[in-house]
Amino acid sequence: MIIETAFVDSIAGDTAWVSAQRQSTCGACGVQQTCGTRVLSKVVGRKFARLEVRNSLQASPGDQVKIAIPEQALLKGAVAVYLVPLISFFLMAAVGTLMTEDYPDIAAMVMGLAGLGLGLKWVGRYERRRLGEAGFYAEIVAIDNMTNAVPGVAVQFKKLPSGE
Repeated sequence: MIIETAFVDSIAGDTAWVSAQRQSTCGACGVQQTCGTRVLSKVVGRKFARLEVRNSLQASPGDQVKIAIPEQALLKGAVAVYLVPLISFFLMAAVGTLMTEDYPDIAAMVMGLAGLGLGLKWVGRYERRRLGEAGFYAEIVAIDNMTNAVPGVAVQFKKLPSGE
């Protein structure tokens, strides 16, 4: 499980919109003092990602929560979003070059773009099929609600389905 801290922005039914600060790996890098990327990230400032997550613990707006997603779901999603359109682009571009001897570059471009479009369409259908699937989306697994906490109870934990 990949676990991240976030803040609940709003509630919509059994889902919550949370904001999580994007993490940087600059702290673990050996060339921190001479890195242009680190300087640029300081200029741009902190970035926040806004996510829709399952709210099975009934968190409220303003709560600090822990959200989790299984590594397997993240890996499958990354393959679907990045590799499938890329592979379909290159395969269709290769088919385009073989289709004609007169204008192979134009045919490769057109077929490559068609392959990219087909790959992206497949990604959309893949996401819709997974819409209701448990374990595919992030979920709130703990509430660190220090301001509204019951005395003596700082964190509410939920047992994860994978047993972790």
